[in-house]
Amino acid sequence: MHAAELACKSGLSKATVSRILSNKASRRKNGETVPYRATVRVVTAIAIGLGLGKSDWERLMDAAFPERRVWFEALDNHLNIIATNTRLEEEGLPILGDA
Repeated sequence: MHAAELACKSGLSKATVSRILSNKASRRKNGETVPYRATVRVVTAIAIGLGLGKSDWERLMDAAFPERRVWFEALDNHLNIIATNTRLEEEGLPILGDA
């Protein structure tokens, strides 16, 4: 599927789809360039556009948000926020909270 077709089927702009498909995706924020990070809504729109089922959507979400694995580990093991953020930092993932 071409980017334009995915954009049409997902309801996303061609620019957003291109940004996601290029591994060099970035955007401007407060005067500096930061990597583009898709939202849950964007990833879900892509999954729907691709015609994926729930289990494939879950795999796509895990690929887009690797921190979910740590979140689920924290929930399953009743970790506190400090232990959870420590695990996230160890893996180079975004921490939880306002920090």
